[in-house]
Amino acid sequence: MKKALSLILAAAMTAGILSGCTKKDEDSSGAGSSNQTLKVAAIETAYGADMWKEIVAAFEKANPGVKVELTIDKNLEDVISPKMKSGDYPDVVHLAVGRTAALTETMTKDNAIRDLSSMLELTVPGEDVKVKDKIVSGFLDTLVTNPYSDGKTYLAPMFYGPCGLFYDEAFLKSKGWSVPTTWDEMWALGDKAKAEGIALFTYPTTGYFDAFFYALLNETGGPDFFNRAMQYEKGIWDTDEANQAFSIVEKLASYTEKTTVANANDSNYLKNQQLILDHKALFMPNGTWVVGEMKDAPRADGFEWGFTALPAVKEGGDRYSYTFFEQVWSPKQAKNPELADKFMAYLYSDEAAKIFAKAGAIVPLQDVAESGEAINSIANPQALRVLVFPGADGSFVMREDRGTWGATSADTAIAFTWGGADASPSAFTVAPVTGDTSAVPELRDWTVVFRGVAPVDAASGVRAWSGEAPVEATVAYDEATMSLTVSVTGISSAASLRIEIPGGLRIADNPVESDAMDLLLHAQMLYRTKELALQAVHKLGIGAIGALRTMNRGPRYANDFWITDMPDAVAGALEEILLRS
Repeated sequence: MKKALSLILAAAMTAGILSGCTKKDEDSSGAGSSNQTLKVAAIETAYGADMWKEIVAAFEKANPGVKVELTIDKNLEDVISPKMKSGDYPDVVHLAVGRTAALTETMTKDNAIRDLSSMLELTVPGEDVKVKDKIVSGFLDTLVTNPYSDGKTYLAPMFYGPCGLFYDEAFLKSKGWSVPTTWDEMWALGDKAKAEGIALFTYPTTGYFDAFFYALLNETGGPDFFNRAMQYEKGIWDTDEANQAFSIVEKLASYTEKTTVANANDSNYLKNQQLILDHKALFMPNGTWVVGEMKDAPRADGFEWGFTALPAVKEGGDRYSYTFFEQVWSPKQAKNPELADKFMAYLYSDEAAKIFAKAGAIVPLQDVAESGEAINSIANPQALRVLVFPGADGSFVMREDRGTWGATSADTAIAFTWGGADASPSAFTVAPVTGDTSAVPELRDWTVVFRGVAPVDAASGVRAWSGEAPVEATVAYDEATMSLTVSVTGISSAASLRIEIPGGLRIADNPVESDAMDLLLHAQMLYRTKELALQAVHKLGIGAIGALRTMNRGPRYANDFWITDMPDAVAGALEEILLRS
């Protein structure tokens, strides 16, 4: 799939390209908010369930009178399918194509999904921009988002991540092995690895292998061939291009770790991913989310994630990686379509993006340059907005191309040094662009937002350099969001950028627990309920919002000491405190 912009994310810092235009409290859909119930069903992915609970809480707060019934499960199809058969449909569904149960595909085949074209024309809640203008170009006219080829959008793109081959870069370097650029080089490396008892390849589940195969079809036949294959053109699988792809897969099977197939399911796929961390296999197809998904898994000493596109089928040939994005949609049987559209529009807001970013997700949005560049153009943006969540060092590589198939990428290495200890400096750095520099604007505007930090001492200042030359920076601190924003304009893509806070950043004080304790201490309610509520706040943070409303257990037998009773007023007050976090 063609992509104009992709990000490879490291764990300690999350980046999103977000709009800087905001306007508060507009109802973009025209739907009333009084005493309405919205049913939202979302798949629980590697990003976890808490982010959806936060999204729901924030949406309810912005829309008084709206109650969101959230269903979230790792096997969402098993939960909602029986209800849908009995006529109980969710209003909004976050469930991508490509899953074994194929519910999204079935709904598409049955023509049971609403046209979302009008939703894309809505103004994003709280902002001055339409939904369609916040989505990276190329994502709204695909075989997935427009399955009927009628010029309309039925599945709206949400989180996205480049898929390719992941490996331990440090391990390959230690062995003196290079990352293969052709399949012939891949087979040669496989023989070397086999001689040392290491498999060349593994894959988590069949769905991940699908993304690998999509990229391979582009390599053997090109983009037009791929699109024809995805539309099941008669005779397409009997062509030389298809047979070449099948031959590569057949040979790759002989280089695949023997336990892979047995564990390639929803229950055991982590075992296959662990093979890379333990140096029992060299490469696996996956998406950028794997870094966060495996962050707590044991690994070989010195392990360092690496990412590469598939090897080319011939020397100098095009190499591809597939960009996977998840989708959100609404059934035709939804009882609240207008409110559903409003909720989906909210998912593209800056406010929602900040919640998703904390979970490590990437929302494909872009900023607006002072020059007034076109939104959603095929060109890579002149203005970038990066959210940084301090507390540890981090780095990532931003990868861009010219929007054409097989184009060489332009890579921008970005790093953040936390500092902070003993007032040591904190620094955000952008390296000069490498690779195809023609793919990016000559000059760029950067807005860097450090989230959840204490105010910077005015005496220490904030300094910025482009190369060796000092540049003027606009600095602002927002007490409500505890955010430090530093903006610089007209930075050459061929030069480095360094933003430094000499005195170091500190995590902002956010007395959520103490405020919650003070509230509960004075509340007229059962002591046991107070105790459970405090435990939830301490362990779950903002995720406790969902738990608070469940703390109502009546007596089940005589002298039952385990009853709980959470008054609505206390739960509401606690939610207000938690939403500050």
